[in-house]
Amino acid sequence: MDAKINLKLVTVRLVKSSERRRWDSLMDQNHRLGFKGFAGRGLRYVAEYRGRWLALAGWQSGVFQCRPRDKWLGWKKREQFRRLHLIANNTRFLLLTERGEVRNLGSCVMAKMLRRLSADWQRTWGHPLELAETFVDPRHFAGTIYRAGNWRAAGQSQGYARSNGRYTARHNIKKEMYLYPLRPQAGSRLRDRKDDPSWGPQVQRVETSPKQLKSLVQLLAEMADFRRAQGRKHRLEMVLAICILARLAGKVGPLATSRYAQKITQNQLQTLGAWRNAKDRYVAPSLATIHRVMTETDPEALQTVTHRWVTAQLTRQPLEALAADGKRINGANRNSKDHFETVILVRHQDAVPIAVRSCRDQGGEQAAMAALLEDVDIRGAIITIDALHTQQFPLKKKIQ
Repeated sequence: MDAKINLKLVTVRLVKSSERRRWDSLMDQNHRLGFKGFAGRGLRYVAEYRGRWLALAGWQSGVFQCRPRDKWLGWKKREQFRRLHLIANNTRFLLLTERGEVRNLGSCVMAKMLRRLSADWQRTWGHPLELAETFVDPRHFAGTIYRAGNWRAAGQSQGYARSNGRYTARHNIKKEMYLYPLRPQAGSRLRDRKDDPSWGPQVQRVETSPKQLKSLVQLLAEMADFRRAQGRKHRLEMVLAICILARLAGKVGPLATSRYAQKITQNQLQTLGAWRNAKDRYVAPSLATIHRVMTETDPEALQTVTHRWVTAQLTRQPLEALAADGKRINGANRNSKDHFETVILVRHQDAVPIAVRSCRDQGGEQAAMAALLEDVDIRGAIITIDALHTQQFPLKKKIQ
């Protein structure tokens, strides 16, 4: 029956948002390990032939630590923790055809997937990949697809599972680990002390009109400046506007923001209200100024203003489906004291943030989520959140 399907015409692509539920259901029902979701970042692939789904595959962030891989790479802890995001783990691979129906289908799908994996990860998560990894349980599989595709056997795992952040839960199932470099000399780059320039986040061009820039600055001007007037050159609203624009362009941290600021045009700096020097040139804020503003600005006040500006830029349309999640952030801002809970609400279809809220009060993530939902009009929307929030919310207003 394999003659009916031409492997050259089999296509491999990422699953669309509308197909995700079908993919999850098929994987959960037919894969030996089932499927509940990815740990960290992930990608879903489907292989199809003239509209028929032939195979499914799932990739997620590489495992935190594994002795065979770490020994093969020869990297030190310093490089390991900084570069784990450059590794993807093939956690699920499922053929939907009958055994023997299509010869070499698994090898064909894997080869086509590996050729596009790093580029897809770059477009989705903002950085490329250097290495692919996977585990094979020798009690059930021989790893034929991986060995036929020139994956390298790195050795056996130690038979431990991760529990409470550490690999202390022993299950005594030693699995074979296979590695596949996605770029030449991937191993040497991963253990090198210097970072490869290509590992930086993908640069995004953010088009903002003068009208949008002026509206952003006007809203930010409502925030009180915590700095002394003596020796102050740059207005707080201008520095904060640059920080927001840099983040929208994919720049993370004071240094990346400072470099972004140096590339802003004179017209844009004038629109933002930048300081003008004796040579009649508009000057962007320095790294020290940006760092101070980032670390000392009240995050809750900034989020409130930013939310108002982002909401005004969104295309007016019904909020059909939203997703919300939260994280505890420690030491990100001097005003945060010990820690604060941050929750964000985004649209399913395009991942555009609708609202962000931080909360330092008692109640943790639940309190922050309750405060967030009070600030947003969610009538007619479907919201997906963690089961934690199925408990009764201390809302001040009734949600209909």
